[in-house]
Amino acid sequence: MNPSFAAWSLLALAWNAAAATQFYQWKDANGVSHYTEAPPDGRR
Repeated sequence: MNPSFAAWSLLALAWNAAAATQFYQWKDANGVSHYTEAPPDGRR
């Protein structure tokens, strides 16, 4: 197998896994943006 093909295949798999993850963006009381994989406390 071509090493370049293997590297691109792994990169494609990693990209798909990251794209499937849900991220939440929210601002705190000071107006600072936060990005997390779980909703902030008290929110869904």
